[in-house]
Amino acid sequence: MNQGKQLFFAAIFELSLGLLAVGLGNVWGSHPNTLIPKPTDLVGLSVGVLGGLALGMAMAIAMLCLEKLEWAWIQETATVAEKNLGELIKNCGIFHMIALSLAAGVGEEMLFRGWLQGTLVDQWQPAFGTSGACVAIVLSSAVFGFAHPLSRGYIAVAFALGLVLGSVAWCCDNLLIAIVAHATYDAVLMLVFASKWIMRTS
Repeated sequence: MNQGKQLFFAAIFELSLGLLAVGLGNVWGSHPNTLIPKPTDLVGLSVGVLGGLALGMAMAIAMLCLEKLEWAWIQETATVAEKNLGELIKNCGIFHMIALSLAAGVGEEMLFRGWLQGTLVDQWQPAFGTSGACVAIVLSSAVFGFAHPLSRGYIAVAFALGLVLGSVAWCCDNLLIAIVAHATYDAVLMLVFASKWIMRTS
């Protein structure tokens, strides 16, 4: 199977997570669509897109800066990420990488932040206040981290990113920020990984 088809099926899988979140929200818990601004909410949409782009770029830059450190677990995490994504994207175009990033942002954020975190917040915040919401964010971020079991370092990084995305989505009551930030973060790192492969083979 060539890289284009692999990316296509990976994007389909990521989008299916969003459909799963919608299905779960219809049956029980928080519906992820309630946290996404309506098409008529121009302010919410603008905040979601622009805020998400800024946050995603900041997270990507922070990750690339961490890679410069000599910490063993950071180096291991970067190596694992490049190994798993590098072969997949090295011969693919920018469009494919952006499409996969968007699919991951939509699917994973709707499931982990929209449905899971939203459901936990709805259950615990009325009973325990802000503390309940914070526990909900931590727990959903832990699940998000363990859903990326490439290495212990990778789980830790995913957990930390989940905390950031979850906190922003909850504070702003706007899931679009997390979706766009996640997609931007993934797209930037994929482009960086692809450029490294090109430099190594040129």
